[in-house]
Amino acid sequence: LRSPHGLHGLKTHSKLVVSKMSRTTLRFTLMLLAASSLVCGSIQDENCIPYEEDPRYFMYQNASEAVNIDGKMYVMSQNFNSTLPPLCDSAERVAKINDTYFNFTLAAVLPLAPDIVVKFNTSFVLSKTGNHTDYNAMTYKYTTMEPAKLRK
Repeated sequence: LRSPHGLHGLKTHSKLVVSKMSRTTLRFTLMLLAASSLVCGSIQDENCIPYEEDPRYFMYQNASEAVNIDGKMYVMSQNFNSTLPPLCDSAERVAKINDTYFNFTLAAVLPLAPDIVVKFNTSFVLSKTGNHTDYNAMTYKYTTMEPAKLRK
């Protein structure tokens, strides 16, 4: 049973098998962890308070401050997807009717014609949602072709 390689050859072979088994076990474990993480994430999302209704973030959601900004405001990023171009690029307050009702001009560049700016006027109506004590949301038209929608 002794070969010219002695027991050393057998030990190398057994280490190789163990090494392959460890990698397979590791891959399976990682796959199992990823799957359980997805399941836990979806369960957690169902019980999660949305950002806009979580009291920890109320201080960052003051719609009155937003509508009282003087001058043109440019959109840097948005957290919702519009299905219809053009996308809103800027907003400017035209008139304050009262503490909760404002008129704004929204402007956008057409995606296929970057030299053309489309503008339209829309009303912004402030409201409070959930347990907010300050105005945190506004209802307005995002495009001329869609009805006004509450945005938080």
